[in-house]
Amino acid sequence: MPSDESPGQALAAASRFYPALDEDRIAALGGRLEEIVSLLHAGALTELQRQEMRLSLKAQIASSEALHRVRLLNSDEPAFMFHACQE
Repeated sequence: MPSDESPGQALAAASRFYPALDEDRIAALGGRLEEIVSLLHAGALTELQRQEMRLSLKAQIASSEALHRVRLLNSDEPAFMFHACQE
């Protein structure tokens, strides 16, 4: 059943259930993720790769935050179902 609320109302309602991260927490999360990737690649990353990684992590965190702003009801169904091809 579609909702009658506007996107702005849905965003405000979602914020009550999943509070937005502030800049300090986003920076801390990015730092921890960067640390994990650095440990996994143990000195194999150049400075340019580290810069690209930071930009990628920042974009992924922003996307995650945007997805958390969308309020879904327990009865909402996915737009499609993914099935891996088994050939």
